[in-house]
Amino acid sequence: MASTIVLAAGGTGGHIFPAEAVACALISKGHKVVFITDKAGRRFDRLPSSVQVMVMPMYRRNNSILGLFKFGWGILKSIYHTYRGFKIMKPKLVIGFGGYPSFPAVVVAQGMGISTIIHEQNAVLGQVNRILSKYAKHVALSFDATLRVRSGTPITVTGTPVRDAFYVFRETNYEVFGRSDTIQLLITGGSQGARVFSTIVPEALSKLQNAIRDRLSVVHQCPKSDIEPLKDLYANHNINAMVTDFIENMAEEISKSHLVIARAGASTLAELSIIGRPAILVPFPAAKDDHQWFNAQGIEAAAAGWCVRQNQFTSKYLTDQLESFIQDPNILCNAAINMKSLGCPEATEHIVNLIEKQLSKDK
Repeated sequence: MASTIVLAAGGTGGHIFPAEAVACALISKGHKVVFITDKAGRRFDRLPSSVQVMVMPMYRRNNSILGLFKFGWGILKSIYHTYRGFKIMKPKLVIGFGGYPSFPAVVVAQGMGISTIIHEQNAVLGQVNRILSKYAKHVALSFDATLRVRSGTPITVTGTPVRDAFYVFRETNYEVFGRSDTIQLLITGGSQGARVFSTIVPEALSKLQNAIRDRLSVVHQCPKSDIEPLKDLYANHNINAMVTDFIENMAEEISKSHLVIARAGASTLAELSIIGRPAILVPFPAAKDDHQWFNAQGIEAAAAGWCVRQNQFTSKYLTDQLESFIQDPNILCNAAINMKSLGCPEATEHIVNLIEKQLSKDK
C-alpha cells in the first residue's frame, strides 16, 4: 500500500531542488508525495502534477518589531494549517530539507508522533535543522564533517540530491579549448542571483586582450534589475553574452561551460560535481554561519576549483585567473576531472533508502 510522505522545503532553490529530486524518486516507487513550501519556494519547483502542494503563509524574517511579529504570526498560522492538513492526509513520514517553511511541518509531525527525517545540504547544520534534529529519527548530511551536529544524532552522509536533468550530462566529457576555440563562461549567483558578479565580471572581461574577448561566449544569470545594464556593459565591450534572471536548462549550460563562476551553495556544488566542471567560487558573505565558505573548502582542497572571499574577488583577481587559464587550459581540465570525482550520483537513492527503512520500522 502506498504511503503518504510529506517533503518540506522553502525559500530558495538550494532547499527546493534536492526535495524535488527526492519527490520524483518517491513517486517512481509508488508513494504519494505532498510538498510543503512558501510562496518564494513555489517559484522554483518543477514538481510532477501528481504532487499535492501546500503553500504556507510564511513571512520573511527581519529584526524590526513588526517584522518579528509578522514572522512569528506566519509560523503560528503555518503550524495550524499543517496540523489540519496532517489530520486529513495522515502522512507516514515527514522529511525537512531546511528553510523556515520546513519548521512547521516537522514540528507538527514530531508533536503528532509521525517519524521525521532531516536533510542538511550545507557543511554547517542550519539553524532550523539544529532545532529539528533533536527529535528526528535520522539526519542525512551532504558533507562528511558537517559542523554543529549534536553528539549522538543518528546521521548518514548521503550527499545532496540533484534533479534528473543533471545526470544526463554526467558522461559528457570536458573539452579543452584550443588557441582559436570559443571559451564558454557561465556566471550564476544561484536562484537569488548575485549582484557582485554584475559589476566585477564585465569589468574583468573588458581588461582581456581583444583577441581573447572575441572568443568569449558568456551566459550570465543575474538579478532581474541588473539585466538591461548588464546587457549594455557586455555590448559596450563587444562580448557575446546571454543575460537572464533564470536559467531553465542549467544542466545543459553547465555541461557546455569551460569555467563556472558561482556562489557556493550546496546545490550548485552538487550540480557542478555531477557534471564535472571547474569553478571559481565566491561564497555569499552574509550566509548564516558562513556555511558557503565551509561548503567550498572541500572543492578547493580537491583542486576542483578556486575559492575566494567576496572582498578579494576583484576585477584584477578575475582577469589574472582567466589569463592563466587561457595560457594553460589544462589547469581547467584537471580541475574538471577532480570536480567530477566529488560527485555523488547515488544521493537521491541514499535518502529514499533511509525513508523506506524508516517506514518499515514504523509498521
